[in-house]
Amino acid sequence: GWTELLLWALGRRKRYRVENESMLPLLVPGSEVLTQTVTGFPKEGEIWVLRHPTKPQLKIIKLVTRVSAQEIVVAGLNSAKSEDSRSFGAVSPTLFLGKVESRFL
Repeated sequence: GWTELLLWALGRRKRYRVENESMLPLLVPGSEVLTQTVTGFPKEGEIWVLRHPTKPQLKIIKLVTRVSAQEIVVAGLNSAKSEDSRSFGAVSPTLFLGKVESRFL
């Protein structure tokens, strides 16, 4: 909504563009999300932008599916088109950049 866009304009949110089909049907290629930097641990059921664990220059958007004391399991909603914990394993909490707060087309 307008509040999220205002927070982005004020530098309180970061904007990311969805590039592939890994989060279909929720996030379509070309759509954008706004994230908030959150202190603390990601929670199951949240969607986050994070650095890919083996390609640090690549940012990915994934659903948090399981949280343990040291590692977090993430998944794409479209398993046929997603590279996620099924291929690279659980990820460190240090890779998480921001929690998705809103999306827009």
